[in-house]
Amino acid sequence: MKDFNLSEWTLTHRSITGFFMVLVLLGGIVAYFQLGQREDPAFTFRVMVVKTLYPGATALETEQQVTDRLEKKIQELPNLDFIRSYSKSGESIIFVTPREETTAKEISNLWYQVRKKVGDIRMSLPPGIVGPFFNDEFGDTYSLLYAFSGEGFSYAELKAAADSARQQILRVKDVEKVDLIGVQDEKIYVEFSDKKLAELGLDPAAVAQVLQAQNSMVPAGTVFSSQRNLPIRLTGPFDSVDSVSNLAVRLEGRTIRVSDFAKVTRGYTDPPEFKMRFNGKEAIGVGVTMHKKGDVLELGTTLETAMTRIEGDLPVGIEVERVANQSRVVKTAIGEFLRTFFEALAAVLLVSFLSLGFRTGSVVGLTVPLVLAGTLLCMWLLGMEIHRISLGTLILALGLLVDDAMIAIEMMARKLEEGWDRMRAATFAYRATAFPMLTGTLITIAGFLPVGLAKSQAGEYTVAIFQVMAISLFLSWIGAVVFTPYLGFLMLKVRVNDGKSGRDLFDTPFYNRLRRWVDRCVAHRKTVIIGTVALFGVGVATLTQVPEQFFPLSNRPEVIIDLWLPEGSAFAQTEAVAKRMETLLATDEDVVNYAAYIGGGTPRFFLLIVQQLANTNLAEFVVMTRDTVARERLMQRIRLAFATDFPEVRGRAMRLNVGPPMDYPLVFRVFGEDPKIVRTIADRVAEVVRANPNAVDVNDDWHDRIPSSRLVLDQDKARALGVSTFSLSQALHAHYTGIPVGQFREDDKLIDIVWRAQKNLRGTADELPDVAVRTANGKSMPLAQLVTSETVFEDGVRWRRNRFPAISVRADVADGMLAPDVAAQIVPKLESIKASLPAGYFIETGAAKEDAWIAQKSILIWIPLVVIATLILLMIQLQNLSRTFLVFVTAPLGVIGAAFALLLFGAPFGFVALLGIIALAGMIMRNSVILVDQIEQDEKAGRDTWTAIVESTVRRFRPILLTAAAAILAMIPLSRNDFFGPQAIAIMGGLTIATILTVFFLPALYAAWFRVTRNRAHADGSPAGSNDILFPRDSVQVDGAIAVTTRHSLPLVVLMILMFAGCTPTRVSDRVPVSTPTDWSHAPVVQDNSNQADLKEWWQGFHDPLLNELISQALAANHDLRIATARVREANAISTVAESALYPSVDFFSSGGREKRIDRIIPVPGNEGVKLITPTANVITGGLAARWEIDIFGARRLEAEATGAQAAGTKEERHGVQVGVLAQVATNYLELRGAQERTAILRENIDIQRERLRALQAFYRAGLTKETEVFRQEALLHSTESALPGLKAAEVTLIHRLSVLLGESPAKLEPRLVAATVRPADLPGIPNILPSNLLLQRPDLRLAQTEVSAAAASLGAARADLFPKVVLSASGGIGALAVGGFPTLVESVYALGAGLTAPIFNAGRIRAHIAAADARLDQVAAKYEKTFLLALEDVENAFVAHASSKERREQLLKAETAAEKTYRSSEALYQRGASDYVSVLDAQRTKLSINDERVKADTAVRVSLISLSRAFGGGWPMENSVSQGSDHDSVR
Repeated sequence: MKDFNLSEWTLTHRSITGFFMVLVLLGGIVAYFQLGQREDPAFTFRVMVVKTLYPGATALETEQQVTDRLEKKIQELPNLDFIRSYSKSGESIIFVTPREETTAKEISNLWYQVRKKVGDIRMSLPPGIVGPFFNDEFGDTYSLLYAFSGEGFSYAELKAAADSARQQILRVKDVEKVDLIGVQDEKIYVEFSDKKLAELGLDPAAVAQVLQAQNSMVPAGTVFSSQRNLPIRLTGPFDSVDSVSNLAVRLEGRTIRVSDFAKVTRGYTDPPEFKMRFNGKEAIGVGVTMHKKGDVLELGTTLETAMTRIEGDLPVGIEVERVANQSRVVKTAIGEFLRTFFEALAAVLLVSFLSLGFRTGSVVGLTVPLVLAGTLLCMWLLGMEIHRISLGTLILALGLLVDDAMIAIEMMARKLEEGWDRMRAATFAYRATAFPMLTGTLITIAGFLPVGLAKSQAGEYTVAIFQVMAISLFLSWIGAVVFTPYLGFLMLKVRVNDGKSGRDLFDTPFYNRLRRWVDRCVAHRKTVIIGTVALFGVGVATLTQVPEQFFPLSNRPEVIIDLWLPEGSAFAQTEAVAKRMETLLATDEDVVNYAAYIGGGTPRFFLLIVQQLANTNLAEFVVMTRDTVARERLMQRIRLAFATDFPEVRGRAMRLNVGPPMDYPLVFRVFGEDPKIVRTIADRVAEVVRANPNAVDVNDDWHDRIPSSRLVLDQDKARALGVSTFSLSQALHAHYTGIPVGQFREDDKLIDIVWRAQKNLRGTADELPDVAVRTANGKSMPLAQLVTSETVFEDGVRWRRNRFPAISVRADVADGMLAPDVAAQIVPKLESIKASLPAGYFIETGAAKEDAWIAQKSILIWIPLVVIATLILLMIQLQNLSRTFLVFVTAPLGVIGAAFALLLFGAPFGFVALLGIIALAGMIMRNSVILVDQIEQDEKAGRDTWTAIVESTVRRFRPILLTAAAAILAMIPLSRNDFFGPQAIAIMGGLTIATILTVFFLPALYAAWFRVTRNRAHADGSPAGSNDILFPRDSVQVDGAIAVTTRHSLPLVVLMILMFAGCTPTRVSDRVPVSTPTDWSHAPVVQDNSNQADLKEWWQGFHDPLLNELISQALAANHDLRIATARVREANAISTVAESALYPSVDFFSSGGREKRIDRIIPVPGNEGVKLITPTANVITGGLAARWEIDIFGARRLEAEATGAQAAGTKEERHGVQVGVLAQVATNYLELRGAQERTAILRENIDIQRERLRALQAFYRAGLTKETEVFRQEALLHSTESALPGLKAAEVTLIHRLSVLLGESPAKLEPRLVAATVRPADLPGIPNILPSNLLLQRPDLRLAQTEVSAAAASLGAARADLFPKVVLSASGGIGALAVGGFPTLVESVYALGAGLTAPIFNAGRIRAHIAAADARLDQVAAKYEKTFLLALEDVENAFVAHASSKERREQLLKAETAAEKTYRSSEALYQRGASDYVSVLDAQRTKLSINDERVKADTAVRVSLISLSRAFGGGWPMENSVSQGSDHDSVR
C-alpha cells in the first residue's frame, strides 16, 4: 500500500476512470437542476412572542399583574439569553430569546417548554385576561405576495375573490399555505341612543340579552318514528340586516321594534385593526408560502400560469397585482452570481492559458467543470441548496480549486519535456507532491472550520461557506490526482528529446535575478525579518482603523418606510398620514410600486426583514424602486419630506439588511430597579448620542405619557341607586366600544352582531357626562351625577429586560457611516455617566456593536481547534516540530495585505471579512508547507541548506505565483458583490502580500530558524546556482514545477501588478448641490386636493375632446418631435458604439499569396557542394483573431457612460420639445377658441348696434331724436365692424400655427376647428408639485443633469488615461505553406499575447485634457445651477401671472353680473314703458363689451394654467424615462 499510486491506477484503468468522469459530469448537471434555489439560506428565528390581553387595565397594572408573573415563570427555563417585554394599556407582549449557541433542533423543544410553563400558571392570572397567545412562526416567508383590489368593490367582495383564488393556489405544487392579509371582518352594528332608550324606559343590557337569545342556535329536538327520524327546525335566526332591524323586542309588557330605538348597519371592524393598501388603493393581500423542500423558481413559473387562469375567472374590475415575487428576486440574484462566477472562471482560465500554454492550460480548464460538477452533486446528495451563500462560496473556491491541478499538470509537462513517456510523467506528480498538496488542502479547509462550527445566528446563516468550501477543495485534490493525469495523458504530446534536455530551464536572466534577490534576503535575514515584523505591526494597527460592519446591506431595491405616530394615536389618524405619504410616492418617478400596511408591519416577504408587531400608531410602507441608485435618491427625498411635511411623525426610511434581523443599528440600553431613575439616566444618554453628528433620529422606546379619563365613582350614591362598578363598566364598555350580542350566519361566514351607541354619542369624550345610566328602580340618570371626571396621564408603554425596567436609546447612523464605528465614538463619552450610576443600574451597548461581537466571538472561540488541527496536519506531513512551527508562524502574514486592502477600498471589517482573514491563514500555510517540504527534499538529495533554500524558492516561484494569481483574479468579480465583497478584498490583499513574503520572507526565516550559513563553495557571496549539484532526471526529489522562461513570466508579473489596480476608482461624482426651497412663494393655498392636475396629461383637465384629439395628433405627427426622436435614435446608436469598446472583438481573417523571402533559405547539395537557394513559396492562412482591451481603470466604461448620458440628454431634449409643443398646441387652440368666442360676441354686438341704428333712424323720422345721434351710431357701428377682420385674421393665423404644429394642411384642419362647439367651462386644478420635485419633472433640468453626468464621466475617462492600458490578443487558425520541391506543410497556428502601454512623457497633453474636462464639468455644473434658478423663476412668474389673470377675471365676472342686472333692469323698465328701447340696447351693448373682456380674461387664465404646467415640465410620462441621477458616491 506504501507504493500505491492513485494516478497510476487511474491510467491503468482508463475506461473506468472515463466512465466515472462522465458520470460525475452528468450527475453535476442533473444536480444543478434538482437543487433547491432560494435567495437566502434556511434560518431559524430565535424569538418567541407571548401576547396576553388584559382589557381595561393600565400599562402599569398590566405589567404588575400579567407581564411580571409570566416573566417570572418563563425565567425558570434553561438556555434563555434574555427576556424583553413591553406592557401597554390592556396588552402584554413578552419576547423570549434563547442563547446564541442553542441549536435549531433544540429551539422547538424550548418553545414547547415555554407553552408548558405559561400553561402551568394560566389559572393564577387575573380574571378577565384573554390569552396568552404564542407566536414562534417568524421564519415563514411569503414567496409571492399578491394584492387584490377593485374600484367599487367592497371588502366582502374582494375577500370572496381572494378566498376563491386561495383555494386554487393551494392546489399548486410546492405551495404549503396561503394567507389573506388585511382582511376587514364584517360586523353588524346595532347602534342605539341612550337618550332614546331612557325615554322608552328600556334597559340596554336587557335589550342586548333579547337580541342574543333571538339568534341563538339550540336543538329543537327530533321526532323518532318507526319509519324515520324527523329533525325539528325552528325559524327565527337572523337572515338579513332587515331581520335584525325589524325584530320585535318585548320588554316590560311592551313590544318595540329594534329600528324604533337603534340603527342597524352592516359594515366592517370599526375602528379597523390592520389594513393593506397597494398603490393608493385599498387591497387584500394573498401571501403564498412555499414548502421547505420546494424550488422557488419552479413555484414562480407554475404560480404565474395558475394566476393567469385565476385572473381570467375574476369579476371584471378586480385587479391582481404582484407585491413581492421571490422567484424573480432569486432568478435575478442567481443570474448576477452566475455572471460573477463565469467572470471569475474566465480569469482563472486566462491565467492557465497564459502561463501554461494552450494544451496544458486546457487540461486545467477541463478539470474545473469536473470538480464543480462533483461539488454540485455532493451538495444535492447532502440536501444543500443554491442560495446567496453557497453560490458566493463556489466563486470564492474557484480560485483555490485549480491550484492542485496546476501543480500536477506542470510536473507532467516538465517530465514530458525531459523525454519521459506519458504514463511515467503523468504518475510522477502523485509520488512527488500528492500528500503535501493534500496537507495544504486540508489546512485551507481547516481555516474555514470556525464558520462551520460557530454556534450563533450568523454561523447558522453562513455555515454553507464551510460546507461548500470543504467539498470543493477536497474534490479539487481528487481532480488533481485523478482527472488531471487522465486528461493530460490524452491531450499532451511527448516531446522528442533533442539533446537539449540537459539544459537547466531555470538558468534564465529572470530566474538568475530572482535567485540573487532570494540569496540577498537569506544573507540579510535579520533585516528582512525585522522589516516583516514591523510591517505586520503596521498591518494590525491599520486593521483597527478599518470601519466595522456586522453584515453588509442588501442590494435589493426596496425601501422600508416606517411612520410612527405618538402612542395612543387613532387608527384613522395613522391612515390619514399614510395617505399623505402615498400622495408623495405616487408622483415619484423612481417608484415602481408601493404597499402600505396600516396598524402593523409588513408581512415577511424577505427572510431577514425586521417584522413589526400590531400597533395602531404604525404605518409601514414597502416601496419598490427601479434600482439601488433610485433607492438612494428616494431615501433622500423621503427623509427631506419627514423634516418638512411630516413634523408630527417619527419616520424612518431604511434599506433591507443582510444577516440576522436588526431594528436600529445604534442601541444603548439603560436598566435598573426604579423607572424614574432609569428615565433620568436614559435622558442623559440620549443627550450624548444626539451630540454625535453621525447619529440621526435619536429616540427611545418609552414614549410620552398619554392622557386617560379617570372616573371617580361616588360609592355611597351608587349603592343607594343600585349601581355597581361592574355594571357601570359594562354599560360604558357597551356604549363606547360595543359588546357582541350574537352572530349572524351567512353561508360559511359568522358575522358578529355588535351592540353599541351611535357614532355621535361615542365619538368624543365631551358626551361622557351625559351618558344615561340605568339605576335599580328602572330609571336613567346622567353619568355626571354619579362620577367626577379627571384627566390623568399614564405610561403609554413600559419596557422591561430580564424583569428590570429598561429604556433603549436608539438611533440611525448618517449615510456613509457604519454603526460599530459610530458606537465606538459614543461609548467613551458614556463612561462619565457609567461612573456616576447608582448601584444596580447599568448601561449596555446593543444592536450592531453587540451583534458583531457575538458573531465574531462564536468564530474566535474555535480558533484553538483550528490551531491544533493545523499543527497536527503539519506534523504528519513534515514530521519535524521545528519545521511545523516555522510554517505555522507564517499564518498571520495575511493580516498585512488584508488590512491595507480593506482600508484602501473602503470595505468594512465584519463577519465575512473576518472569515476571509482566517481562511487566508490556511492558504498561506499551504504554500509554505509545500516550499518547506521542497527544501527538505533538496537537503536529502545532497544539497547544502543554503543552496536548497534558494533553489527551492526559485523553482517553487512559478507555481506559487500561478496559484496566487488564479485565486486573486478570481476574487476580482466577487469583490463587487455586496455580501462577499469584503471577504474577497481581504483575500486579494492578504494573498498578494503573503505571496511576496512567501518568496522572500520565508527563506530568510528558514535560514534564521535553523541558523543556516553559506557553503564555502559560495563564500565569495555569489548566489548558489541550479547547476551546483547534478540531480538524476528520474529522482522523486526533482521539483515539480516547469521551468519558466522570461516570455512566460512577464504576463504573470503584469497580472500581479494589475490585480488591485482593477478596483482603482477614477470616477468623478456628478452630484451638484442646489438649495431647494421647501415651498413656492407665490403658490395659492389649495384647500381641496381632489381637483389637482395630473402633470403627465394636464390638458385632460380642460375636458375638451377636440383639444385631446389635437394633442394626440401633435404627439404623432409634429415635425420637431420626429426630429427629436431621430436624434434619440442616433444618440442611442452612438452610445452602443461606445459600449462595444468594453467587450472583446472577434474577426475572421484570411490571406494567401506567393512570396520569396530571404529568411527562407534552403541548403541544396550539388556537384559544387551545398548551395543556398531562396525558393518561391505559396502561403495561405485563415482563422479567427480576437482583441480585448481590459478596462481596468474604467476609461472605456466611463466613455460609454458619457455617451450614455449624452443619449439620455437627447431623450430629455425630446421631452422638452414635447412639453413645448403640447403647450403651444394648447395655447394656440385656447386662444383660437377665445378668438372665436369673441368673434361671436362681436357679431352679436354688431347686430345690436344695427338694431339700435334702425331704432334711432325711426325716432329721427318721428322727430324724437337729433340727426347727430344717428350719425354717432353709424360711426360706432362702423368702428365696431372694423374689429371683425382683425379677429378673423387672428383666427386664421392661429389655425395656420396649429397646422404647422400638427403636421396637417390648414385646408384640412380648418373645418374641424371652425365647426367646434363652445369650449367647456371646466378648468384644471393647479398641479401639486414641490420645488424639490421640480428637479425630476422639468426636462431642461434633467437635460442639465445629463450634461453634468456626461462631463463627470468624461473627466473620469480623462483621468484614466494617466494609468496603464492592457490589451489581450489571441488568434488561431490553419496555415499552409507550399515550397517548390517540398511537401506542402499544413499546421494549426495560434498566438496568445498581452500588451501593456503606460504614459511616461506626452508634453502635458493628458494633464491638459484633464484640465479641459474639469473646466467643462465646472461649466455644466454652473449651467445646471443657473437652469435650476431659471426654473424656479419660471414657476414663480407663472404663479404670479396666473394669480393676476385670475383676479382680473374675477373682477370682470363681477362686472359682467352687474351689467347683466343693468340690462335686465333696463328691459323691465322698457316693458313697463318707463324707458326707451335705446337704453335697453345701450345696456346690452355694455354687457357684451364686458363679455368680450371677460372672454379675453378667461382665455388668459387658461393660457396661464398652460404656462404653469409648462413651467412644471408637464406633458410627458416620467415612468418611461431613464433618469440620469448619480450612480456613484465618489467625491470629486
